[in-house]
Amino acid sequence: MSHLKDPTGRYIDLHLHSTASDGVYAPAKVVEMAAARGLAAVALTDHDTVAGLPEAAQAAARAGIEFVPGIEFAADYPRGTMHILGFGFESAHSGLRSLLNGIVVARDERNRAILDRLAVLGIRIELADLTTRHPSAVIGRPHIAQAIVRCGAASTFQEAFNRFLGRGGAAHVERANPSAEQIIATVRGAGGVAVLAHPSQLRCASRLELETVLHRLKAVGLAGVEVIHPDHRSDQTSDYMELAARLGLGMTGGSDFHAFPSDATRIGFGRTRVPYAWLDALRACMAA
Repeated sequence: MSHLKDPTGRYIDLHLHSTASDGVYAPAKVVEMAAARGLAAVALTDHDTVAGLPEAAQAAARAGIEFVPGIEFAADYPRGTMHILGFGFESAHSGLRSLLNGIVVARDERNRAILDRLAVLGIRIELADLTTRHPSAVIGRPHIAQAIVRCGAASTFQEAFNRFLGRGGAAHVERANPSAEQIIATVRGAGGVAVLAHPSQLRCASRLELETVLHRLKAVGLAGVEVIHPDHRSDQTSDYMELAARLGLGMTGGSDFHAFPSDATRIGFGRTRVPYAWLDALRACMAA
């Protein structure tokens, strides 16, 4: 799918993470790196937080590129992983703030339960130490995984997830997530649009199952699908584009950038570039 072209020759990245959630670089640095790649527009989509948006917006203004406020939510889903991206919302909206506060409380409870299970296994990590090390972040499993590696209980970040934190891991605790319907309604209520992130991670058993999910979400206000993502094979990207067009959904894409060097083929210069024209279509949804 590397042949996707924008008529204006401009490209975008609508899925980036910073230190405000589980990324390695500060919001301004992420935007600066995107600008250095020649991108025309970016969205910062940190998990469950809008804390990095002001800094990123200021950096985008200095760099002369367009900025779209964004966020990424985890939604309740029975099998795979369902994430919803929000774009173009009012970050101070009371409904959005209320949803985020509830998510933070649930995340803190889960973090404590995970740390309790790790302690039983002889791995002692203090939540206070994590918040001190990552003062501007919403603490989650990636930060706990890094701490597991630092204390020598795992050799790599992925090993920490596989052995302890992922499904089936010795310290795994399920997270209580809001429903997709609640997330979509909240984003829309705050003046934004909601997009299904990386549909491959839903682990749908068939194309028909994915289409059914998209129909259900569109009925409650879903505006688009992230068709370009590093996890997607080229045939999947083609399928998602066809589905989006047939269902009347917008298309987005991004690198899901978190860090170098593991994400060295990302941040706007991966296998497939995202056309700027898709942002125009998304903004038309926002205006509507």
